[in-house]
Amino acid sequence: MIQYLRERFPCINWIKCYHVRDYLLVDIIAGITLSVVTIPQGMAYAVLADMSPVTGLYVSFFPPLIYSIFGTSNHLSVGSFGLLSLMSSTAVHKAVGYQRYSGLTKTPPNTFLTEMNLTTVRKDDVTQASVDLTFMVGVFMTMAFFLKLGAASIFLSVPLIKGCLLGTAVHICSSQLSPLFGLHLKVGQTNFSLPLLYYDILTNLKRVNVATVCISSLSFLVLFTVKHLNSRWKYRSKVRIPIELIVISLATLLVKATRLAPDRGVDVIGAIPTGLPVPSFPTLQYARQLSLDALTISFISYGMAISQAMMYARRHKYAIDENQELLALGLCNLLSSFASCFVAGSSLSRTSLMDELGAKTQLAGFVSAGVIMMVILFLAPWFESLPEAVLAIIVFGAMKNVLFQAKESVVYWRTSKPDFVVWLVTLVTTLLTDTTVGLVAGLIVSITILSLRLRDGDVCLSELGNAVVVCKMEQCLNFINVDVLSKKVEQFMIECHSDGKQGGSTANRNFISTDKNDNGHYHLLNMEDSREFLSSTPFLLVDCCTFGNIDSSGILYLQQLVTKETRVKVLLVNCGESFDARMKCVDNSILTYSNVQQALDYIYEMALDNLTKNGDVDDDIT
Repeated sequence: MIQYLRERFPCINWIKCYHVRDYLLVDIIAGITLSVVTIPQGMAYAVLADMSPVTGLYVSFFPPLIYSIFGTSNHLSVGSFGLLSLMSSTAVHKAVGYQRYSGLTKTPPNTFLTEMNLTTVRKDDVTQASVDLTFMVGVFMTMAFFLKLGAASIFLSVPLIKGCLLGTAVHICSSQLSPLFGLHLKVGQTNFSLPLLYYDILTNLKRVNVATVCISSLSFLVLFTVKHLNSRWKYRSKVRIPIELIVISLATLLVKATRLAPDRGVDVIGAIPTGLPVPSFPTLQYARQLSLDALTISFISYGMAISQAMMYARRHKYAIDENQELLALGLCNLLSSFASCFVAGSSLSRTSLMDELGAKTQLAGFVSAGVIMMVILFLAPWFESLPEAVLAIIVFGAMKNVLFQAKESVVYWRTSKPDFVVWLVTLVTTLLTDTTVGLVAGLIVSITILSLRLRDGDVCLSELGNAVVVCKMEQCLNFINVDVLSKKVEQFMIECHSDGKQGGSTANRNFISTDKNDNGHYHLLNMEDSREFLSSTPFLLVDCCTFGNIDSSGILYLQQLVTKETRVKVLLVNCGESFDARMKCVDNSILTYSNVQQALDYIYEMALDNLTKNGDVDDDIT
């Protein structure tokens, strides 16, 4: 019972082994610094998800608190994330569009979304659908935990994730161009939405708000200059200038002091309520429309989180429970949906910041959540005059490192052309359509390339004596490559008979030594003056050391090869326990050998019996 509690509540482990003197100060500083970065990012990603900015603070409070209890990574920062916010926005507007526009308009709901038809949908409907999506993502992840599907992330290769991230980052930054220039344009992440957005911006340049552009330019200059200095100093000092919080604070003061919002038409985020939200159960009104998007978001969110968690776990030498991470992320979304939150996941930039600050445990997550709770309770209304353009700049700053990953394409091209193809297909498809379609396209290409690689695996034949050949396949035998082994074995049989390797031929004799080596085993020799030992059929030893995860197609092929083939005698060698158990389930009469020498001993005994029956061996040998 105690062991089960420690597995389900990993916080017990790090609390029990917590070194106050070495860890406490570092974790507190890391948590406070993390909260300073999380506050502006949370509000910016909430706007990206078409939610109220205060929900970004909720997502920055509840999920990190829950993950600190149930998560196994010491460095993962869970909360708002741009990729998931954009996917959530796209899914929600598609679902709400189907609900509101079906039969009422000729415009398909998943195409170009303008300000006119977005305002037709009430904000409450968008919020309701977003909360439903969060709840369903949590349910899917929790179900995957009980089904032990933690290993499913292996299908998300690094090039696929990087291509998907880069394409989505371009969508995210493009969606922020409208508030950056003070325009009121809105494009969903749909087919060919990027060209439509750029066309709309170019044709509406005359409507640009000059005051908004000035605020955007100044914020951009200050933010990126200081972020560059932070990156230069990060190896010299743990102190990090909280430039995001400084920028939004100064911008808020500027707008309040100069009355730019009412006088110059600068868009601000508006009223922000104080206090924690009242818990409420999701209505699930849009559950049917959002089911596929929720499944896709669950897969992407978990895949990205577990890849980050494992990377930092390897770096700092601690263990990660893949299945427990499913439960932690599932509960983060499931429970936070009762507080009207949008989808939460692991943040690349904040997780990297946790590592740079030297955070030791998830106590840093508790500290960050505590600071954000103070903001929610007392300071949230202070940001009512914050310009939306500044939040757009915050999003640009958060996406900077993801955009710079485009240079990794050169590495993929030089090291692995198939990986480059996966990266390129995922990127281009994501840019032209949306993240979901890009992910599916990348998965199809990845699985296709993997299948081709499995089929191209070498099957090696090595000869032990003239009549005993060892056959070894590099990959595990399965339905994809079973015909590769079949063709190689068939080719061996044809060559074997055409070369006269039958026992009746005098061109090549098959010999065995009747002496034992130092280990007490018999061994084969190829000497013309040795005793001919065996029959008219050669032996084929199939090396099964790579067949631990063999599937039913491979099992049935080996069964037929051992029991039905008459041209050669087939023996299965180097068989592990897993393979042996699977073979016994199909045919209990099939003999397997744990190593090659056991098979050679069996061959010797057969030869000796054959020679004895023919009266061609002395009694002292037997």
